[in-house]
Order: sequence, then structure tokens, then C-alpha cells
Amino acid sequence: METQMTVVFFFMVMSSSAADKVTKKLTATEGGNITLPVPVSESGYLIFRGKNIAMVRDGNLEILLKNIYSDRILWNKNTGLFTLTGLQRNNTGDYFIDFSNDEIPSAFKLKVYASVPVPAVTRESVSADRCTLLCSVDAAEETTLSWNRDEQIVNSSSSALPLPLTVQLQDFSSQYNCVAENPAERKSHALTVETLCSTDTTDVNNYRHYIIPLTIVSIVISVPAVFIIIMKICFNYKRTTKQTQGTSFYLLTKVQYCLRQNQLSDAPPVDGALGRRLYDPSAATDCTDTSTVYTTLHQSSQTLQR
Repeated sequence: METQMTVVFFFMVMSSSAADKVTKKLTATEGGNITLPVPVSESGYLIFRGKNIAMVRDGNLEILLKNIYSDRILWNKNTGLFTLTGLQRNNTGDYFIDFSNDEIPSAFKLKVYASVPVPAVTRESVSADRCTLLCSVDAAEETTLSWNRDEQIVNSSSSALPLPLTVQLQDFSSQYNCVAENPAERKSHALTVETLCSTDTTDVNNYRHYIIPLTIVSIVISVPAVFIIIMKICFNYKRTTKQTQGTSFYLLTKVQYCLRQNQLSDAPPVDGALGRRLYDPSAATDCTDTSTVYTTLHQSSQTLQR
């Protein structure tokens, strides 16, 4: 009963002295610790949400709500400071320290945040002269993202939405950090752009540097090759044509010989020198069906001579 009356009296005092003392705002991370920066030397109360949760009497700490705060509230005899450990999200709220004397109580407004995840960095695109990176983080309360280069902010956002960064080739060797933070905590992902983008960039640069020479070499090699193929086709065509002509004249000479042997007056004249070169009339000759062969070869010979 005495404790309850003390708490009621405490809030009456706080209402009358709120204008005289500023409430200190504190932030902490879930699972972490927070030390209240006002010391209690010999005696005093720690109050949270209208309840006295701990007290110091004659230099000794006593936990009043042991089912909740046992082993979670510490008091340092040397500094006189209270420390709250194993913080949970529901520990957010107003805290007061009452010194049990005429001194104005100290007030604190504590906000406990979820821990900030380590941001992830992915490469979005890369070209010969630039690389685009994307910094992202899992959704967290009041979390913001920023890109730092050599401790200087180069891009930032007021939310946890993925944040891109385009780095020019001349800045690849610089050290970059993707930073995720809320009012209580800050975590970063450090990287060197050269490491993340160098492989593909090298390939692109190599392609860019060697594509023109390779094209020239390909043209230099392919043009003579095409010329040689065309010349070979022409040569083969001429050789085939000459062989066909020679065979036709040979057979035509043979037919002439047979026709003369049979005294066929309508045999056309054949170059004597050519006849002697292509066909030896002294060899044994079969003149069977000479007229049909003659007619065909004569027409072929006229076509070839044109």
C-alpha cells in the first residue's frame, strides 16, 4: 500500500515538474542493453509505466517485479547507474528515476527497435565503363539505406526500399559501403566494386579492344580464300570444257573415218591435223551404227565450237 501511494505521489510530482526537466530520449535494439544515464547513489526507485520495478535502498538493489525483471535489471554501485538487459520490444515506454528526496525525478523515453539486418549487395548490370549495384535489406522498422564511398554519402533514401548505385570505371578501385540503419543500430556491407564487377568488365573491355583487329584479320583471310575458290571453280570449268571438246572431236573424227569408209558423201569436213592428233585411223575401228553417233556428235561439236 505504501508503495502504491509512493507511485501516485511520484506522478503528481512529475506532472508539476515536467516543465522543469526535459525527458531524455533513448533508443536500443531488441536483445540488447541500455544504461539509464542518471545515477542513484544510495536510494531511489526505477519506475516503468506507473509501476515501481526496482529500487535501491542503503546501497543495495532490490528487484520488485521478479517474474519479469529478475536478472534483467542491474545496478552498478560504483557509478550508481541502472542497466536494463535482454530488451524486448514491449520494453518501449517511459521510465522514471525517483531519488526519494526533494530532487526532481529524471524521465526517459525508451524506444526498442528490431535489430537491423545486414544489407545485401547485388550486381544489376555491367558495361565497359560502368557497373550498377543494388543495396537491399529485409523490411525493418524505420530503417533507411545509404551508399558511402570512403566515408562520404553518395546516395541515400529515407526508406528500406532497394537503393541502386552506378559506379563509373574510374571509381572501381574505391571502397564502398552499403549501410542500413535505424535510430538504434547501424550495419554495413563493405565491398570493392573492382572485385564485384571486374570479371565481366574485363571481358567487355577485351571484346571492345579486340573486336576491330579480329574483324580486319577475318576480312584479310576470307577475301583471298574466296578469290582462290572462285579461281579454282573457273579453272575446273575450263578444264572440263576442254576435255569435253577434245572427246567430241575425237569421236567426230572417228565417225568421219567410218563414213568415208562407207562412202557417205554427206560427212562434214574435219580439221585434218586435229583428226590425226585425236584419232589414229590405222587402229582397229568399229563402225557399227555410225550414222546415229555421227548425228549426235555433230550437233554437240557445233554447240561447243560456238
